[in-house]
Amino acid sequence: MLLSGKAGLVARASFVVLAAAALAACGGESGGTITSPGGTPIVVTPNFTVGAPAAGTLGAGSASPTASSPGPSLTGVTGVAPADNTTFALEQSAVSVGASAIAADTATNSQGASVTIAHASPLSLVVSVPALAISSLALTDAGAAGAGGPGAAEAYTGSLAGGKTFELDARHLNYINYGAWSVYTGSPATGLSEAAAFVSGYHAQDTANDLIGTTATATYNGQAYGLVAVPNGTGWKQASLAGVATLTVDFGKNSLTGALTGLNATPVDGSAAEAWNTVNLTGTLSGANYSGSTASGAAPTSGTYGLTGTATGHLDGGFYGPTEQETGAIWTLTDGTKSALGVLAATINAGGSGGASDGIIAVNTGSGGGVTVTLPGGGILATPIASAGGPNFKGLEGGAPVTSAPADNTIFALNGTTLTTGASAGLGLNPSPTLMFTHVDPATGKASLTLSLTALGADATTVVLTDLGPGSNTDAIAAELFSGSAGGKPVSVSLRHLDYTAFGAWAYNSVTSAWAVGYQTPASGVPTTGSATYAGSTYGAVTTTAGPATAALTGEASLNVNFATGQVSGALTHMTVTPTGGAAQPWNDVSVTATLSGAAISGSTAATSAPGGPFGLTSAAKGSVNGALYGPAANELGATWDLSDTGGRAVGAIGAKKP
Repeated sequence: MLLSGKAGLVARASFVVLAAAALAACGGESGGTITSPGGTPIVVTPNFTVGAPAAGTLGAGSASPTASSPGPSLTGVTGVAPADNTTFALEQSAVSVGASAIAADTATNSQGASVTIAHASPLSLVVSVPALAISSLALTDAGAAGAGGPGAAEAYTGSLAGGKTFELDARHLNYINYGAWSVYTGSPATGLSEAAAFVSGYHAQDTANDLIGTTATATYNGQAYGLVAVPNGTGWKQASLAGVATLTVDFGKNSLTGALTGLNATPVDGSAAEAWNTVNLTGTLSGANYSGSTASGAAPTSGTYGLTGTATGHLDGGFYGPTEQETGAIWTLTDGTKSALGVLAATINAGGSGGASDGIIAVNTGSGGGVTVTLPGGGILATPIASAGGPNFKGLEGGAPVTSAPADNTIFALNGTTLTTGASAGLGLNPSPTLMFTHVDPATGKASLTLSLTALGADATTVVLTDLGPGSNTDAIAAELFSGSAGGKPVSVSLRHLDYTAFGAWAYNSVTSAWAVGYQTPASGVPTTGSATYAGSTYGAVTTTAGPATAALTGEASLNVNFATGQVSGALTHMTVTPTGGAAQPWNDVSVTATLSGAAISGSTAATSAPGGPFGLTSAAKGSVNGALYGPAANELGATWDLSDTGGRAVGAIGAKKP
């Protein structure tokens, strides 16, 4: 469910592989034929049935805590941890597993379930499922539950009467916790009696500064996971599901559409994975909640686990975070013979780096097809869509037509990742920092910039920056340096750019943040076949408890995007760290594993070397990466990344392009 200090609890999401593994013991392989007295084979009709899971529900009288700004989060992004004894009601769909059938568990669904964070650090969890006579059961962290997505779910177990075990497998975003829980006898492989998919968290509420009730249209990108069950003689077979979730929400029309794509079914018996159905989503909003339906899109033409093209089901979920930064839902799909049950979790794509954008006042679809957000004091917070001949960052070089530069007063949300000096945790900034291109001189390329750091105090609300000219001319991608002051303290910004991508860092007081923004690739410009390698550079900063201050990072970035599978892989190599006034030293190389959803990229990082030194991280260091493809034809890639262990944290930005 939470929080800092647990590498297994990544800020991403999935349905639990344990549930799939646990179901294996309940799935017999029996059935077949018998012989009549006359010797004629008689086919035995399979008698195991797989019913349709019920719609997701909170259960009677259940409620989850609401999100606030600033307020607690599950990852510490806001700087506030959940209070002790915070109880989260689970929106869930539960099924019971019997000797001859799997069926929706009406009693468990109607009476609900909850998880309580008894204490946040170290994490202590308590679960209650009234219909199963489970009340305030203390859970023990059992470690990673298995693969199935970008990082492993964390398993928490507790003992029940009669030799049964309760297991909760959870993943989370900043405000959403989701996954599955199950009850089994003996072991996950020998006797499953109950299983459920769930989502919970800090629920959004309709306030003056959010998207609900506005004319906003926003896109959410994330992951979908689940389990598909197939009758097999007198038993059943099952496979875990994993893919990509994309939802488009029209808050003005209270409507939602989307799809689960790239789903693969991985049988728990170890046989080869199969391509699975795409799932179309439609829903209607009611405040911060929504309900609707699912329907099979493209259906596989071969294999064991695919459902027919007429399969339908339920979609039930809601929005989480102070300004609906995240959404999570339960989804089901059945064709009358086979059924699937799963969860999805996704983050709003507003700001160019695939992550959430806080502090939104109103959102409208821009003329270029991107999302634009109007902020207090004027200006436009933009995730513009790239177009041939449209605005880009070439105008920052001078001598280019003024139309090639960002329009006056265009604001980009710097949805990067932060560090504070001497700390191993990031700092959550709400509202998000913003950078306004007040004006770009078409002759010289000099940019007039204004930085807003409202979350760091009133003095930093509007920081007018002075262009100091280029930074080190030895860098692979030259930086333009800007400076200002807030509350008597210096503010600095470095800005690097490709044609459609801008990236860099800002620093104020003890806080340093990396950022990446740009003119995002339209859906029509993202290839669906083939692959491409993006090569470029990364720049960042690191601080450790052993180091005297923050030190600069530089290195090479190479990321391969497989457009057919949506997989992104690569590495940051030849990394060096340079303390202020010191010599460059070798630093950790970093692997990148991510998923492409539309033009957005999200995934994880991990250290692949550990050269030591006062600024080096250990080989156990892990983190996240978020970014997007930029340019009308997926020309470039920009992203931010972080990497942490118990003694330090690093953040950085990537700018890369195709050859």
